[in-house]
This record gives sequence, C-alpha cells and structure tokens, in this order.
Amino acid sequence: MRAGTLKRPLLAAAAGACLGLALPGPGLAPLVLLTPGLLRRSLLGAHGWPAFRLGWLAGTAQWLVAVPWVTIVLARYGHLGWLLAVLGWLLMSAILDLTWAPAAWGTSLTPEGWRPWLLPLALAAAEVLQANQPWHFPWNPAAAVVTPWPRLLGPLPLL
Repeated sequence: MRAGTLKRPLLAAAAGACLGLALPGPGLAPLVLLTPGLLRRSLLGAHGWPAFRLGWLAGTAQWLVAVPWVTIVLARYGHLGWLLAVLGWLLMSAILDLTWAPAAWGTSLTPEGWRPWLLPLALAAAEVLQANQPWHFPWNPAAAVVTPWPRLLGPLPLL
C-alpha cells in the first residue's frame, strides 16, 4: 500500500481519537479543536462511499478511545470472558460510530466551499440522532469536553 492511500484513513482515525481523548476520562480537552480539521482533511476529495467509510473509521476510533472501560464491565459484571468482552467493545464501537458515517457522506455530496460549515453541523445532527432509536446511546457528546468549565455549558444571555 502506498503512503498516500493511508493518509486519509490515518487522518480520519486521528480525528476520532482526538475527540475520544478530549472527553472526560483522558480529559485532553484542547484536542477537540483538532477533530473537525482532521476529519475535514481526510474527506478532502472523497465523495459518496469512500467518505462514508472515512466517517465510520473516525467514529470507530472515537468510541474505541472513549469507552475501553466497557471491556471491564462486560468481563467483571457481565461474567463474559475477556475475549468476548473485547469483542463486545469492538462491536459496540462499530455500531455507535455509524452516526459519523452519514455525516461524512452527506457532507461529501455538497460543494467544497460549504463543507467547512456543514461538517460541524452534520456531526452535531449525528449526535442528536445517536440519542434516539436504534442507538439510544447519548453518552460522550462533544459538549462533554467542556464539563470541567460548567459556565460554558450554561445558556447565553439574549441581550
């Protein structure tokens, strides 16, 4: 495989990993600022199915980094072996990240000049989608990054 063919998947995985590391737990909040740029860069020139796969990869990386504790819960309290616990964690990540994929796909269908504005909106819409069926898993929204600063989560004054 040529180095150029790995660039997009690596950028997508880095975008997801940055968001996962910025969430509470690791708490490296400044990394959240890299997420949109890395994802956008990975999607540059990608359209349709390749963009969907890159979005799926970014989402998988985010969930793999954000919820490795699921293996402990499944093994210790679910009484699964460690191999099944790891498989459960991988499967959970692969399902939950499917909200990133349509955001990347939909953004890839728009004119290039609109993408810097539409990608963050599409990812926010994906988070709303994730809180509903069939996912119904409202954990780890991007806003959780700012939980150490509660004033940032409050409403803004209108005047």
